[in-house]
Amino acid sequence: MKQDDLTVSEKDGNNSNGNNSNKDFIEKYFEKKPEISFGDKLNLYKLKSEFFIPHLFIPENVISSDYLVDEITEIVSLESYDSSSVLFVKNQNIARSSQLTKIEKFCNNKKTSLIFKKNNPTKYRLYIHNAAGVFPIVFLENYNQHWKVFLVDAAGIKNQHKNKKMNRFWETWFQRSIDNNENHLIVNGYANSWVIDVDNICRNTSSKCIKNSNGSYDMELIVEFRPQRLFYIGSTISGTTLLACLFYLGYDYKRTRKKKLLEKSTDEN
Repeated sequence: MKQDDLTVSEKDGNNSNGNNSNKDFIEKYFEKKPEISFGDKLNLYKLKSEFFIPHLFIPENVISSDYLVDEITEIVSLESYDSSSVLFVKNQNIARSSQLTKIEKFCNNKKTSLIFKKNNPTKYRLYIHNAAGVFPIVFLENYNQHWKVFLVDAAGIKNQHKNKKMNRFWETWFQRSIDNNENHLIVNGYANSWVIDVDNICRNTSSKCIKNSNGSYDMELIVEFRPQRLFYIGSTISGTTLLACLFYLGYDYKRTRKKKLLEKSTDEN
């Protein structure tokens, strides 16, 4: 379930057992007070916050399985399955098996926190606090190899709540993605995940990480869909061409008008 799945409808019916079942379901997963009511026939309820799964998050646990993708539903349907866990199918990540090995025994110590801001549909800014060891980041968009993760200057963390940091669309253009995107895995059968090795990242780019007194780090990452750059480049070229054409047309109009005025003045003389 994603964070966008916010409401559920409840319709009145004649079957009392059915109504009781609906009420039990609503009380368990949804707020008691309807978010929106349409008379006595339809109520819309908001999902309780503890059942939200953010678009970007650090999971509680990692499950690495030899199951086939088609069998994922069997795993998540088990009563013992924890919805805060994520599932990596080994057959989907054969080329990244070394990265998968790093997180097979991962268990979230809840000390590392992640806050993200959506700059636009193709760019997300992540603020990670107290990062240590190796952990996965999960991004609930359909897997695409062109989604990349970049480490940027962590100075923006201090202003993360004030939103003062300017969203410069070119800030990652001349950088390599973390581990050259070799840490990019498929999770839950369809989504994106990256293995973040804090010591390796901050050792190689210490100037971009802020070290805490307990040995952990604060860092700022950007998740970006790289082909979006082609749109920016195309827009820049198109805009520049349009301005050049308008300038030329204006110049040509002014030159032609001046020529006509000069010819008219000559004829009058």
